[in-house]
Amino acid sequence: MNEVQNILRVASTIACGVVIAAFAMWATDEGRTSSHQQVAQVDTAAPAPAPPAQPVAPAPEPEHGGVRGAIEDANDALLTPFDHIAQDSGAWPAHMVPALLALLTYGLLARILIAYLPR
Repeated sequence: MNEVQNILRVASTIACGVVIAAFAMWATDEGRTSSHQQVAQVDTAAPAPAPPAQPVAPAPEPEHGGVRGAIEDANDALLTPFDHIAQDSGAWPAHMVPALLALLTYGLLARILIAYLPR
């Protein structure tokens, strides 16, 4: 195998790892937030409010520092081409669809194209 092909494969693997890690961190935060909201609703013993007719804009994500901040910054850069897709569909599709498209692009399509590079 060619050195360039090896470097591109490693870059593809790192890009996919960043996308998966960032999505897992976001999903964990989202699940924790939803859990806290459900507990608060049960504690107040009030009936659950009716869902809004219009989709609610997602709250701005909190700033994280250190390794998590670096992963999220890299993920934002990798998902930039796909950010406009599924934005108005809710929080989960707005994060899941771009992540899946990035994995297909950087994982599958990149690997196929790397295989066609001259040796």
